[in-house]
Amino acid sequence: MGKATSLWKNLLMEYLIRLEDDINVVPMSTTQMTPQTEIIEKFLAGHPEVLSDDNSHAAFGVGVCVGILLEVQAMRYNKVAPFWNRLNKLDLDLDRIKELFPQVKSYLAIYDEQSYDTIINFLGIKLVSKINSSIQTPKKQLNFSFSIGMALGYLIKRNLI
Repeated sequence: MGKATSLWKNLLMEYLIRLEDDINVVPMSTTQMTPQTEIIEKFLAGHPEVLSDDNSHAAFGVGVCVGILLEVQAMRYNKVAPFWNRLNKLDLDLDRIKELFPQVKSYLAIYDEQSYDTIINFLGIKLVSKINSSIQTPKKQLNFSFSIGMALGYLIKRNLI
């Protein structure tokens, strides 16, 4: 009975988030360096030709967060993660990428996944906060950077790195 009740609560919260995408979540814990954040730093430093501007970095950072969330949902529901529906078949632009970060934070808070607070805050401060609408980053570049980030988020969630 307890698991079913918890599942229904989570589904209800997801529904409410879909109704009101502007839910504000209390900021998660402060940022510090961890093995995962060091891996991200090294990855960014090692791929300047791919992640060449602030918007590409931000798309990458949001992608890492989304990759973690998708794995959390897949493990929780034992099926394809419901958040996939929000990704528009990975045809994203800068505005959509900006919207995804607070949504991911909201979902992870709902799922009580504090173990990712440090990495999410690190990505928010270091990368996502530097989105620059005056830079015209091609949509293909944003989607590519986002996809790379999602793959890294998957690896982080699965403890494969």
